[in-house]
Amino acid sequence: MNIKKLLLFCSFTFLLAGYSHSQVERIKLPSKPQQKYRPIADRLYRAISLQAHYLIGTVHSHEQDSSLKLLTPSIHGEHGIRPNTGTLAGLCFLHRFGKYRSEWVGTEKKALMQEYILPMMRYITSTYDSLPTSDGKCWNSQWQSAHWAYSLGRAAWFVWNDLPETLQQEVCRIVKAEAARFYDQKPPHRYKYDTAAEENAWNSQIFHIASLLMPEDPNRERWDTLFQEWVLSSYLTPSDIRSDSIVSGTPLSSFEGANLYDDYTLENHRIIHPDYMASFILTFHTAVDYSMTGRTIPDFLRFNISHIYDNLKWFSLPDAGLTYPSWQDWRIFRNSDWLVNHLFMAVYANDRDAWHLTMEALECIERMQERHPEGNIYNEKEYFFPSTQHDLILYLSLSWQALHFAKNLPDSYTPKNGVKWFENGKIILNKSDKFLHSLSYSNKIMFMPTLNRPDRIFDSYPRNGIGSIREKGADTPLPLTLEQIKIDTNRNSFTVRMDVRHGDAVRASYEITAENDRMFVHETLTALRQCSLSYISTSEFGILNNEHWIRERGQRRIRYGENTSTITALSGTELLIPYEEFSIDTLSFEVSGLHFPIHYRGASSYANARITDILSLNHSEENRSFNRGETISDLKYSIE
Repeated sequence: MNIKKLLLFCSFTFLLAGYSHSQVERIKLPSKPQQKYRPIADRLYRAISLQAHYLIGTVHSHEQDSSLKLLTPSIHGEHGIRPNTGTLAGLCFLHRFGKYRSEWVGTEKKALMQEYILPMMRYITSTYDSLPTSDGKCWNSQWQSAHWAYSLGRAAWFVWNDLPETLQQEVCRIVKAEAARFYDQKPPHRYKYDTAAEENAWNSQIFHIASLLMPEDPNRERWDTLFQEWVLSSYLTPSDIRSDSIVSGTPLSSFEGANLYDDYTLENHRIIHPDYMASFILTFHTAVDYSMTGRTIPDFLRFNISHIYDNLKWFSLPDAGLTYPSWQDWRIFRNSDWLVNHLFMAVYANDRDAWHLTMEALECIERMQERHPEGNIYNEKEYFFPSTQHDLILYLSLSWQALHFAKNLPDSYTPKNGVKWFENGKIILNKSDKFLHSLSYSNKIMFMPTLNRPDRIFDSYPRNGIGSIREKGADTPLPLTLEQIKIDTNRNSFTVRMDVRHGDAVRASYEITAENDRMFVHETLTALRQCSLSYISTSEFGILNNEHWIRERGQRRIRYGENTSTITALSGTELLIPYEEFSIDTLSFEVSGLHFPIHYRGASSYANARITDILSLNHSEENRSFNRGETISDLKYSIE
């Protein structure tokens, strides 16, 4: 190549690189938040930096190519890709924004780019469709891959001008490919058993990041239209579809189906699941991108989220945690995860309670992080989902960005109190300053008197209140079926009368009254046929007893008569309580009509990322036979 051709080639390459750098939407973040929010932003930034310190300590080289790095096993599925893309977005945030502190992060800023961001981004782009992971597959075109591609795109957007052009092109290619998968798809809809809300929400993100990275692309208008369609589809109720409402120019009646109940509860994993109600943040967090690019936040981003969030306030506990009235199959201590929801509701929805809840979550994050010199927020035994630590750094970084647009946030917190009945979700609550009583009567039948304080004592344990019965020779409990239920409510209490069948062998009849400061229960077990029972454990409750959680002490103290027993976490201790009055820490129990002993069994292992002891007020492990119509037990008790 002669000099003239070389100069022309270099000029063309320079222009191409310049065009590539200028094509993304420009980020315009205020240099600082308003004065009164700066201390909060500083605390958030420190928490993000320390979390990054922990995460980069888990990064390692790819086993076949040392120029590629990752922090998981090299596998193509969710647990191999999502942790890497979430962490990458968090690291790119730190490289681009804020006052970087190497002593917090654990590496110099230049090294963060050269030794972590670039090798990780190359790993993610390489394994998309060219370099198989260690399990022999690439990660493109999967159930959740649009979500991972979105995080990859967001990471690249933050550090765009620092990326080689080849990486810029690869990121854009991946984002376009993932977006194209949905061009001819209609958003799915389900509101029974397993909602499509969360999936639609995370799939919508790919159109949003495509528009941010490639605003001049011919597909831009299509992406913007599809983003709106998939966001709206996520949070529709049946009533919305039957209405004449139009949101951001889209008639809601044009959608084929709903993903929420009309009372704005959401069912996933066959339970009313507050965690998935909180998934509105998957779309709502993009509000900060509209702010950072100088655009008006569209109405469709706020559609129905105030109703969903108001429901979550009923489920909330004083340290930003949630109660789970129909079980929690994930983690119980997700307090840190909800900061982003609260902060965005404060900044972008002017919710009067959200700032108070934001501060509760931040205080919890800092206390959790104090436990670990490596910087991690969650103890590694407090979760089992691999992306837990990695999603958190991404959402905390979004929270820091959003705080720069906060202006005189409303802060007049009023805790929810009284009775709330979710008739579609089949849950009833009574919330006071002492208890958050709950009863679920849908796919999961259970009730519990959660303490409305940081140490909630009661776990969201399956069959809470109801318990289990096994027939002789059986390995599994009899299945539960709701026969009938009647609910009476007033402003400060509810009374439930219900019959629950254990298979076809036993009817459990309940009268439950939940008042502000106590719960009364009358449980009667009656044989429906001649039966031999080898195990009875009813009026049963899960009692949290965690060794690491910041709100617990790693022990429960049980007092009965003149005796005191301390049940240490993971001790596996079993205790029979031969008294009708006893206490567990500050909880008092009064029991009458005992047929069988009161039994307390300490857990010996973690289950669902928590330690849960079992209290049974009606416990027998002896083989007993009963005739049809015979009363097996008739128990009354109060908890206050």
